Amino acid sequence: MSRHEGLPEFEAFYEKEWGSVVAFLHVLGASRPDAEDVAQDAFAHLYRCWHRVEKPTAWIRTTAARELGGRWRRAARERKAVDANPPPNEADDGDACDSASTFTDERFLAAVAALSPQQRQVVAWRLAGFSNAETARELGMTPENASATWSRAMRRLTKALKEFRRGNGGDDA
Repeated sequence: MSRHEGLPEFEAFYEKEWGSVVAFLHVLGASRPDAEDVAQDAFAHLYRCWHRVEKPTAWIRTTAARELGGRWRRAARERKAVDANPPPNEADDGDACDSASTFTDERFLAAVAALSPQQRQVVAWRLAGFSNAETARELGMTPENASATWSRAMRRLTKALKEFRRGNGGDDA
């Protein structure tokens, strides 16, 4: 198969999966712009090897998650270097909120951010529609461990969101 013979299939896959891959990365903890950048890089990589990939739905998420982790590691090294030699009068404007996010999304993402990295990974894969067995295989864990991690994460998310609702009087506005 030539490099471009699978182009219509790739385009259809891209159209179908783009939003869910960005959401997957967002659940893993990426900001919306970072999630979009990482997703774009992962899709570009997938395009180059499209004819060799057997399970593109899992492949794109694995590749995107690895790329995101690599970016975080590079950023941590850069922060460490800057912390050792801070530039003069550096302004910190804090984390900007994505104006497209709803209040409910912010609550959910804040609750997800409080999970352990392993719990965030399992939640992201499961919310992306992967079964427990598929999630376990992609993350290199046993199905029992994936299931237990999912259960712990769901308990923590449920508790966090209930606490927020109680503290907020149940309003979403």
